[in-house]
Amino acid sequence: MAAVGTLAWAAQTGGQLRTADRLALLAQGIALQLRVLPAQLRAALGLGGSRPRHLDPADVHPPDTQTAREAEEHCRAVSPPYLVNHCLRTYLWGRLLAAEARLTLDHELFWVASLLHDLGLTDRYQTAPSTAPCFAVRGAEAARKLALRTGWSRERQDALAEAITLHLNVRVGLEHGTEAHLLNASTALDVTGLRFWDLQHGTAEAVVARVPRLALKRDLWTRWKAEADAHPSCRGHFLNRYLQFGYRVRASPFADG
Repeated sequence: MAAVGTLAWAAQTGGQLRTADRLALLAQGIALQLRVLPAQLRAALGLGGSRPRHLDPADVHPPDTQTAREAEEHCRAVSPPYLVNHCLRTYLWGRLLAAEARLTLDHELFWVASLLHDLGLTDRYQTAPSTAPCFAVRGAEAARKLALRTGWSRERQDALAEAITLHLNVRVGLEHGTEAHLLNASTALDVTGLRFWDLQHGTAEAVVARVPRLALKRDLWTRWKAEADAHPSCRGHFLNRYLQFGYRVRASPFADG
């Protein structure tokens, strides 16, 4: 049986959760909380330290390729401003987390995944004909078409699509690829503040100054909840019901406005 969130799972289920998938997500949630608890406690006690940044946000720039440019153009064409900025910050967070962990990544692949990961939440792809009730699966289909049109190999198309389908999981390990791991981590950081405590002093302020959050907490939650309520068999609804996603969005350490 294919693991929840993978391309094979998406092909089998269209993004609808089976009982085993729900148990797997719960297990991911428990394991993640246990994993981050020590760092959360250190941060709460002011014991995080102040190590120098491995990468300055001002030094992060997008790759200059045809597919990278088309991905940004498409994101801006179909997404509201708060969602565009979320996608841009996703790339920034991912690059910073990669530098901190000394991870090597495919910058073009990660940029395209960051810019296109939430296509399924836009009006264009909510209303487009699709057999996939899960917005991450719809977004992956759309991203694959763009990558195919610009000449990516099937292997890179699959890596892009799988990173997007996986990003709704509670946690994505490095065994799924560096880009998939970082897409999951950086979207969670931007939306819920997960791993905020790992950021070096001034990093969050620098990222938000470069790419403002606008009203992300309000607007993304409104769009997310509508999508989740419309598809109760999918991961969005599961995260809301069992893992307090709405509370985590509203309680994130960022000040929107």
